[in-house]
Amino acid sequence: MAHISNERCLRTLERLRYPVAVAVSRFFLANAMVSDEAVSEVLASKQDRPAFPRGQLALQATMDKS
Repeated sequence: MAHISNERCLRTLERLRYPVAVAVSRFFLANAMVSDEAVSEVLASKQDRPAFPRGQLALQATMDKS
């Protein structure tokens, strides 16, 4: 039964946009519904994920202004 639940959670993450999938994956991880490795694989395969993490993007913007 746990395997079926795990597969459903991963399928859900695959269908969500990246920012939403990140938030939902935090919930799934906090409730031990999926493994860290599985979440990492799904999020890494997302096509709409940002090229730079949010912190690096802000750092790059401040460096460009200098």
